[in-house]
Amino acid sequence: MPPRQHLYLSGPRGTGKTLLVQDALPACTAPTYYLSCRRYDTQYKVLNRLYTAITDDDLNPGYHTAHLQRRLADVLPGTLLVVLDDLAFLLENNGNDLLYFLSRLDQTELYLVGISAVHPTLETVLDERTYSTFRPHHLPVPPYTEPQAADILGDRVDTVCGPDAVTTEALTYLTETTTNLSLALHWLQCATHRDTPVTADTLHTVRTDALHRYWDDLLADFTWHHHALLTTIEDTTAGSTTVTTGTVYTRYTEYCHEHRIDPLTIRRINDYLVHLELLNLIQVTYYYGGTHGKTRELNLTPLQEL
Repeated sequence: MPPRQHLYLSGPRGTGKTLLVQDALPACTAPTYYLSCRRYDTQYKVLNRLYTAITDDDLNPGYHTAHLQRRLADVLPGTLLVVLDDLAFLLENNGNDLLYFLSRLDQTELYLVGISAVHPTLETVLDERTYSTFRPHHLPVPPYTEPQAADILGDRVDTVCGPDAVTTEALTYLTETTTNLSLALHWLQCATHRDTPVTADTLHTVRTDALHRYWDDLLADFTWHHHALLTTIEDTTAGSTTVTTGTVYTRYTEYCHEHRIDPLTIRRINDYLVHLELLNLIQVTYYYGGTHGKTRELNLTPLQEL
């Protein structure tokens, strides 16, 4: 019997990877389960969520992972498809172990689809044991070209707002700045609540508002502290290019006190900075050595590179 073939989609954000998979799911005859690894970012969370989705039975917290694996294996249907979106968040924790476990289940035909905007391939990310078992078929999803992005956005605008709601010059300005369609759509939403057609000048005026709306959308599954960190980085990098982690943490604690919220530890904040980096909201340069072993310099990702 040939081995099961799993699938891995990679490509920049805003290129339609998730939409492509979700559009294909209704055609599947087997049960399908979609999980965002922004929310389910550990092996335990994924196993628990799958068990609950299959059985409609909430497990009490506190099970050992091995016990939860056995419980899940006992209830899996004969064939099923599991989509793990934003897989990079899971791989930051114990995702290798989860993929190894799921891809070695023999009593069921379980097919996995991984989606990521972070890792172009999985060969250097998964350990050799997991990669040889997972054996993903890799489907790279390239970024849109400027003409492709302009056509898609133009069709969307005509459908939602009607013809002539956005000028040709505005679409050109938009797609010359970004081909990330998620960001572009947020940008257009900020600009189209007006009685006059959207122009390039209109888009330039709402540029910051659009950026913040895009941030809020990406951080919808995260905590207040993630938002606070990003705001802190925005404030502390105004007029400069980079800022150190220590400076960000100092300003973050002040921001928390201003809002009467207890700040998190620097260790926890370091984890949250990794989340912002995985979302491509910040860019990080690592310097090794010195008193603390590792130093990071941070800056916001320029709008053109989101």
